[in-house]
Amino acid sequence: MDPGNHLAEMKTLYFLGNGFDIAHEIESRYSDFRDFMNESKEYDDLVIMLEELYGCTETNLWCEFETALGLITGKEIYEDAVESAGKDEELEREARMQQDIMHWNASNIRERLADAFSDWVAEISLDKVKPFYDINPKDLFLTFNYTETLEKIYGVPQTNILHIHGNQSNPIFGHGKKEYDDAWPPEKDAWVITDEAVDHARDLFKQFIKPVDRIIKDHEMYFQGLKGTIGQVVIIGHSLGEVDLPYIEKIQTEASPSLWTDYFHRDTERYATKQDQHDALVKALLSCGIPADKIKVVCDEDENIYLK
Repeated sequence: MDPGNHLAEMKTLYFLGNGFDIAHEIESRYSDFRDFMNESKEYDDLVIMLEELYGCTETNLWCEFETALGLITGKEIYEDAVESAGKDEELEREARMQQDIMHWNASNIRERLADAFSDWVAEISLDKVKPFYDINPKDLFLTFNYTETLEKIYGVPQTNILHIHGNQSNPIFGHGKKEYDDAWPPEKDAWVITDEAVDHARDLFKQFIKPVDRIIKDHEMYFQGLKGTIGQVVIIGHSLGEVDLPYIEKIQTEASPSLWTDYFHRDTERYATKQDQHDALVKALLSCGIPADKIKVVCDEDENIYLK
C-alpha cells in the first residue's frame, strides 16, 4: 500500500461533550434535568432529596451535577444536623429521625436517578434540530451524550459511534473523586447524628463513583482498533474535566494521533479570560501525555467549524 494513500484514508475521531448538543439548542443541561424532575410527579421528590442530602443550593448542585455527587460527606450531614437540632432531647430525637429518614429515602437513589435520566433523555426533542457543525458522518465519534443527535441529525451510522457513557436506556454518570472525606465531627456534636446516616453518606459516595477504569476495559477492543485508523482527534463541547481524562490518555496511548484539536466555547463563569481557559485546556491535554506540538486549542470565536 502506498503510504500516502494510507494517510489519506485515515479518519478523524470526534470527541464530543454535552456542549455539542447545547450548541444545537438541545435542552440537555443538568438544569434541564432538574426541571424535568420537578415537573414530573414520579421524580419531583428526588430534587428535594438530593438538595437536602448534599446541602446544596439549586445553582451549585445543578451547574456541575456529576462533580457535586462526590461532595457528600459525613461532615456535611453532621453540620446540617447540628444547625437544625438544637440542644434538648426532643430536638435530638427529631434530628436522629430526620437522618434515618434521609438514609432510608436514599437507599435506592442511584437506581431512581438512572431511571429519571432515561426518561428525561427520551423526552428531549430533536424535531427542530438541524446540522450545525461541519463534520463528516463517515468519520468516527466518541460521544459522552445520551441523545441520538449524531444518528438522527447528521446521519452517522451507529457503527461509527461509541456512546462511551451509555445511551437513554443505560446512562452512566457519576463523580471522579477517589477518596471520601471521612472527617468526624467534634465530639460534643456527635449526639445529633446516627452511625447509620454516616454509613449512608459513605456508601452514597461510593455508589456515585464513575467506573472509568471498568468502562475503558469493557471497550478495550475499540481503543486498540483506533491504531492506524485515526489521524487526528477533534474535541467539541467537552470541558476536559479530570474524571474523563483517562479516555484521552487511552486514545493517545493506543493511536498516537498526529494532532489533537480542541474547539472550546467561552466559559465566562469558570475563567476570567479566554487565555485562562485556553491555558487550562492545554494543561489538561499535556497531562494526558500528548506532546505540546500535537496540541491545538482554539476558541470557536476565532476559527469557524460550523456549517456555512
